Amino acid sequence: MAYLLGTDEAGYGPNLGPLVIAATLWRVPDDLLLGDASDDLPGNSSADIAQLDHQLDERLAGFIRRSPAAGPGRIVVADSKALYKRGSGLRWLEQGVLPALHALGRPAADWDSLWSAFSACTPDEMAAPWHEEFRLAVPVDLPLAETVDMARVWSELAERTGVELVDFRARAIFPAAFNTAVSALGNKATLLSTATLELARSLMAPLENTAIGLYCDKHGGRNRYAALLQDAFAADWVQVLRESRSASVYQLGPPERRITARFAAGGESFLPSALASMACKYLREVAMLAFNAFWQQQLPQLKPTAGYPVDAQRFYGEISSRLGELAIPRDQIWRSR
Repeated sequence: MAYLLGTDEAGYGPNLGPLVIAATLWRVPDDLLLGDASDDLPGNSSADIAQLDHQLDERLAGFIRRSPAAGPGRIVVADSKALYKRGSGLRWLEQGVLPALHALGRPAADWDSLWSAFSACTPDEMAAPWHEEFRLAVPVDLPLAETVDMARVWSELAERTGVELVDFRARAIFPAAFNTAVSALGNKATLLSTATLELARSLMAPLENTAIGLYCDKHGGRNRYAALLQDAFAADWVQVLRESRSASVYQLGPPERRITARFAAGGESFLPSALASMACKYLREVAMLAFNAFWQQQLPQLKPTAGYPVDAQRFYGEISSRLGELAIPRDQIWRSR
């Protein structure tokens, strides 16, 4: 058996709210892991990643659909941008994310257990007035019975296809920690890459003597990741197979535990990365529910925000008069980059 590990992020561009990174780890038959030790082999371009995604789709066709329009009775897994638009509700994100957690033995029933299920951050990292009293029942928009039914589908999928979701984690970086990290690292692209690779390494840590495929979207337009991989996996020599605008591909680790890392444009559409995309978007959206609820309690006429530029400026301007009264520092709210 081999492993596929897909990552994605939500909240890279906003001024308000957390940056959230998620990763999914899948055990798969060896024949599904493309790419090996040569630039001439498959798996080293975005086209080859699409081919692998197609093979996964074919194998999982009875269990996973890539669009809500594809018919009932299967799990929806797709890039979160295809499943969620502001104001459209969280149902389709929840339909993929929450049953997966349930099938892994980490069901989420409320705000606290949701963050704990992903091991997304420590209590100190999450400390903020808008989190202290916030309460949220989970799921928000998906019927609870459907969550349980879809968890059974996840279990059956593993039994019948040989493809198994074995871990599902996230990392939430709230504004204060975000600002500190950006100051130390110099820019948010390096923060994104560093945090992503740290999360990926933590999921890989228990794996021994197996091939591992790591799949990421491009980070902030970056094409070169060798130094970042070397920092994250200090004991392993990193070999550059390809670096281009479409895909950057590397290998590291001993032959018995070979890691092939790919950073591809549009990588969030790849199935393992798509589920990660859904998770980080879901966590960011529920974080913004808490943030908006707190400030609307302070200022009842305040319109909520998604935290992105322009509207974030409007929102911050309207709450700024209350910051001093509540002794809330700017760095706890406003991201520096």
